[in-house]
Amino acid sequence: MNDEELEIPEDLQWAFKRVVKKIPSDLKCDTELKKKIFIYLKLGGEKLARQRIELIKKEFKESKPLISRQVEEEGLEDEI
Repeated sequence: MNDEELEIPEDLQWAFKRVVKKIPSDLKCDTELKKKIFIYLKLGGEKLARQRIELIKKEFKESKPLISRQVEEEGLEDEI
């Protein structure tokens, strides 16, 4: 699903595109996330949507090292 399929009103399209650029690249294909960001944009404006993205980035950064550590540990276990 691409951005056009979300049926974003014309007056919010540019703001949506600006905000979506801030999403971490690993999450840019997540349509559910884009829908949520659109809702934040629609209800609270661009500032609120950007604040939500900052929270997403923080959560993503905190979870990503854990995933990396798990993969490394599994690789070590395989070698032993």
